[in-house]
Amino acid sequence: VENLAGGCIVRKASFVSFRAIGKQVFLWEHTAGDSATAAPVTTAPPPPSTSLAIQLPESVARNGVSVFESADKQYLSVCIVTAAKTVHRFCYKLDPVLNFADAARDEVAFAMTSLPLQTSISSVCWLDECNVVVGGDNGAVLAINVGLSIFGHSASSFHEVPLTDHSVLQWVWEGLGFQPTNKPQPIIAIAAVPDLVDDDSASSDTLVVTLSADLVLRVWSYEHQSCLCNQSLRPHLELAAAAADLAVLHFIPSSTDVRVLVHASSVTHPSKNEIVLLRGDLTSKVLDLDVVRRYVVPAAAARLVDFVVVGPSSTSSQQLVSVWRSVAEDFVYVFPISRTGPKSYYLDRLFAPNRFSAECIRHALSAASTAVSGAALRRLALEAVHRECQDQARREKQTDANAVRVAVWLQLLQKCTKLWAVENIPLGVASIQGSLVLLRRNHTSILFPSTRAIIATTGSSSSSVHHDDDELSALITPFFASFSHRDVRAAVLCEWNVDLHVDLTSPSLLDTLRRELQRGLVHTNQGKSLPTLLARVAPILAGDATAQSAVLTALVDNLALLDASSSSSSPSSSATAAPPSSTDLSLALHRMGAVVVHDMLAATYAALGFLSFLDDAQPSFVAPATLQHISTALLPRGLALLRKWVFYQWLFDQPSSPDTPAMLVQAFARHDDDNDDVQLNLATAVLDLLHKVHDLPALASYVHATRQHDVVRVVVRYALQHPTDPDDDGAVTMYLTRLLGDALVAEAVVAYELNHERRHITHILARAVRSYITVLELEHRSTTTAAATSQLYEITGHLKETAPRPYAAKFILQLLHASLVFHCSDDVTGATEFIWYNVFKLALTERLYDEAHVALHHVVARANSATVDECVRHFVLQLCDAGRVDVVVGFTWGALDAKVEDVLQWQAANTHANLTIKRASQSAVSVLRLLYSFLVKRARFAAAAQAMHALFVRLEPDAFHVDVLRVQRDALLAATNVLALVPASQNRWFIHQEPKTTNRTTDPLRVVTASDLRRELLIVRGKLKLVGSSAAALAGQSGSEVVSLLLKHLTPDGTMATNVALAVAIARAIDMDVKVVVRAVARDFAYSSGTESLLQALLRHAHSPDAYLAAVDTLLQSHAPLPTWLTDAAVAAGPLTAVALLRLYLDHGVLDEAVALAIDHLVPKDLSQPAFQQAAAADTSPKHWMPYELLDKLLGACDTVGGDDVAPLQHNATRLKQRLAEYFQYVHVVDAAASIRRQHERRPTASSISSTTTSSTPMTWSTN
Repeated sequence: VENLAGGCIVRKASFVSFRAIGKQVFLWEHTAGDSATAAPVTTAPPPPSTSLAIQLPESVARNGVSVFESADKQYLSVCIVTAAKTVHRFCYKLDPVLNFADAARDEVAFAMTSLPLQTSISSVCWLDECNVVVGGDNGAVLAINVGLSIFGHSASSFHEVPLTDHSVLQWVWEGLGFQPTNKPQPIIAIAAVPDLVDDDSASSDTLVVTLSADLVLRVWSYEHQSCLCNQSLRPHLELAAAAADLAVLHFIPSSTDVRVLVHASSVTHPSKNEIVLLRGDLTSKVLDLDVVRRYVVPAAAARLVDFVVVGPSSTSSQQLVSVWRSVAEDFVYVFPISRTGPKSYYLDRLFAPNRFSAECIRHALSAASTAVSGAALRRLALEAVHRECQDQARREKQTDANAVRVAVWLQLLQKCTKLWAVENIPLGVASIQGSLVLLRRNHTSILFPSTRAIIATTGSSSSSVHHDDDELSALITPFFASFSHRDVRAAVLCEWNVDLHVDLTSPSLLDTLRRELQRGLVHTNQGKSLPTLLARVAPILAGDATAQSAVLTALVDNLALLDASSSSSSPSSSATAAPPSSTDLSLALHRMGAVVVHDMLAATYAALGFLSFLDDAQPSFVAPATLQHISTALLPRGLALLRKWVFYQWLFDQPSSPDTPAMLVQAFARHDDDNDDVQLNLATAVLDLLHKVHDLPALASYVHATRQHDVVRVVVRYALQHPTDPDDDGAVTMYLTRLLGDALVAEAVVAYELNHERRHITHILARAVRSYITVLELEHRSTTTAAATSQLYEITGHLKETAPRPYAAKFILQLLHASLVFHCSDDVTGATEFIWYNVFKLALTERLYDEAHVALHHVVARANSATVDECVRHFVLQLCDAGRVDVVVGFTWGALDAKVEDVLQWQAANTHANLTIKRASQSAVSVLRLLYSFLVKRARFAAAAQAMHALFVRLEPDAFHVDVLRVQRDALLAATNVLALVPASQNRWFIHQEPKTTNRTTDPLRVVTASDLRRELLIVRGKLKLVGSSAAALAGQSGSEVVSLLLKHLTPDGTMATNVALAVAIARAIDMDVKVVVRAVARDFAYSSGTESLLQALLRHAHSPDAYLAAVDTLLQSHAPLPTWLTDAAVAAGPLTAVALLRLYLDHGVLDEAVALAIDHLVPKDLSQPAFQQAAAADTSPKHWMPYELLDKLLGACDTVGGDDVAPLQHNATRLKQRLAEYFQYVHVVDAAASIRRQHERRPTASSISSTTTSSTPMTWSTN
């Protein structure tokens, strides 16, 4: 037997199953449906709602997994023992449902130390969630207690207690130096011994049985920590192999003896496919089990997988379900389990109800104590029979134990019968005021009058009519007695149970009666004797219509024993009273009352059957007027009487409570008797009992006090349909209707606990609410407004306390809506405020937000400010937790807008800004986002921007995680965008209050503008770029630090340009000098810690002459070579950048680069003829500005330098001088030409022009 799967029911609502496969344990949770409507085993189960896989270090030991629900139903324990000798316990919370998440789990693991290293675990048995018994392959038995710190409530612990076997003298032989000849056998099965159901002993010891491979059953005690006794089961199990490999033990709960199912098998030898039922004595002192039955499976070569006993504890309906597997297919066999053996049979006969008295049994057992009764007396009888069996077996030397046991039980039963007969020997009879008393030896029997005699005392009709109806009743009652009335009774029961079932319809009682009559006449022998009956009835109805109607009316009147017309026959108060009644006498009165009710019901069935036959057959001897009287008057009244006697018959069959043998009517009569006496006239006493039961309001009140809600419902339903007090002013009806509503709510609670269908529970609660509405209507009509309000308070409170929680809100809402009709808006009792306040709360529970919104406005109109504030806060937070932000934003709050905003502001200020909080109302992030949406919807853009900025500030201390930074970025983006929606005519800013500090007593205020938001947004974007490199240091970093980190941690990839641009943007936004950034990057580049591409990208995005000069200056200071692109870009950055660059060269003594810069960029190069002509024709001098002072300084520095290694420098200096000389000569010529042009333009004469023309000779540019 491999127990690799199992499960348990959790909170009566779900089924948690497990499967152990290798090193994993898989758990599934399924919804547990109603057992009455459960699907067949051949259909697929519903898909699991949740699942889990537990990974273990080693495979699970045999039977090593069990699942338990805690006693307080707060968590589920998964208990595991592995083959590696480790014990694991996993606990999962059940509040409100099973949660397999890591946050709702607690676990503990311990390693065993008491088992040797070479010992393997062969069997495991979990007693409960904290105690486990482990068996080893060396025969060792270990008791382990595993305590777990259940979510911090208790300290974890682990205790191991080895159990020793003192039943053999092994320790003696080992002490003398002898080794045991038999090797210890492995433990192959372990089971806990259940307590007897009726066992009320004070012993608290826990017994465990183990079955070893040699088929020896041992009983172990937790209290003694040792083996107490053992028994070999090899003769009973009939196993061919020398040792068993697999076995299973399963105890069947019983109130009288111990019964255990055993199966053992061997791998090497084929075993019988059977499960053996053993029964006998198993205590701490005695172990004696015998075979009672063998459940044999006919399948060949099958192996048992598992078996279980299902059904209630009553053994008459228990079944053994076993699963077997063969090579070809799988089998499922179901065997009924019933009581067997003489002990159960004779014990049930001995203690059968009303069989023997306790005194008789004690006398038969020769018991000294007279106080022993109940379970103690049963145990005393078992012990006496057991001793007598042992004595007779020893005296007579009989080997058949069963025969001896049967003989002893027969002797005890015969002795009890003899003693009971002797005690009940009649000795005489006496009469006490007309009542007969039979005097026995030790008892007194009262002879009650017959039903006919009791009815005869209440008759009021004339003697002739009375004689005729008696004769008629005597004829028809035996005739219709054999007819079946099952359908008629079922139809009446349907009328009572319409409140419980949705699809239940009550058939016509008259039609049902006619079908029963037709079936009886056709399918029974009574139909053949019908002509005889009519022949005998015809003379009785021989008169005219008046006489016939009188006889038939008297026949029906005799059935109305408890109607108002017969109230005059009720017992008078002047009757002589006897001493206080005893329990035996009240039981006798109850039984006699039940007999009277049964006889009246039989007479009613017969009378209705006869009248229905006359109405259908219309015999010729019945006058038409009589038939009309039957159809219009007698049949309706007869059906009402039929309902009454069916009700009273059902009522007399009801017990007082499930735990007591007393009957309901008996207990009510004793409780209702103020003088605690009965009448000596027994007929009057029986009538008195019936009249007490006829007081249905008092009966309903008593049954309601005993909490028998199913009985209350039927009694109240019948009382409301058949009122007995014509002078009722509505108070009794109102009281009964309230009881009906309470009973229906209790029925709904029972249906909910039994997992009935939802529509079934809904139907019952709808009927209950309908009853409560009727109560409120009656209260409103007949009493004051204050009383009606008090009734409303009581009913609402009762529903809140008792109705099933998933259904309560819906039906209380129905009640409150209906009650608004009875309470005007200007009432002074506060009922309207109470109604709307509860409608608001319950509508929120049902997530009916529109209805809750309407109710809230009604509460605002009637309640004080504190209540309104509490309702608004509750509403808003409930919507937050439900994720219904659209409702908060979209509702028209009207005058409550300010309160909603205040609630959100306060909640945001007093909750944590943590992104991992699941409840939205407890997260400042969610609340501020909701506040933002709320304000945007109302076009309050500046306030909305302020809310998003507040979210950014709240997250600033935790701004080192990417998720937090993204939330900050989104908040600033939203604030920037929404602030842009503010009209230009208004101020686009808001006030931010700085947090308090220790050295500051006031809270300074700061104006936040759009530029501030953009600056903070740029910094957050920079932090997002740095999350992967220095995330822990980002919180609280300033903008300059972010720029530095950005430039420090950038890599030459595709995003470098974007990041550099971001760094430059941040620097400009925080008014930071870009030259500082450039110098830092240039310095890194100079010392080979930075890249040239980074410097180039930075300068390109800065695009400032000062930035280029700062980079050159830094490189020169660091004595680093200047890249060509840097000098070219610096010169191209501005018209005067070359001059500033020359000055830097001179400051740092870089003459080669300075001379090259002067030649290339400071001295003009274009001295061509077109340039000369253009310059000469210009009105102004074409002089090019040059830094003469710097050039003189440069040339002077070059002249002072000497040596062979400066030859290139001297060469370049000579070139510079030549270029300067050429430029100066060029400028001089251009000035002269321009001067001549201007002179000619002032005096334009012909002679001058001709002379100039004739004297001019062609020349080239080189000659000038």
